[in-house]
Amino acid sequence: MDKMQENFKVMCNNLREKCHELEVNVRILTGAVGELPEGSEHQEVNANLMLTIRHLEDAQMRLGKAIQWGCDNGVSCYDKKNG
Repeated sequence: MDKMQENFKVMCNNLREKCHELEVNVRILTGAVGELPEGSEHQEVNANLMLTIRHLEDAQMRLGKAIQWGCDNGVSCYDKKNG
């Protein structure tokens, strides 16, 4: 892997970590839905929070795919031999 690929991988992994931090914060936020005032559409709020989580998970995976195809010759980290 050349220096450009190493930098690209670091930047992607930094973004993946930020996505993960956002995901954790959205999961924490779901606990506050029950405290919203009466008349709030709790089901709709929860559904949108869960969609947010799924999109953040997908973003993390897509950044991993960018690493796979940009730095690892298309080989998934799950397909690499350990040791």
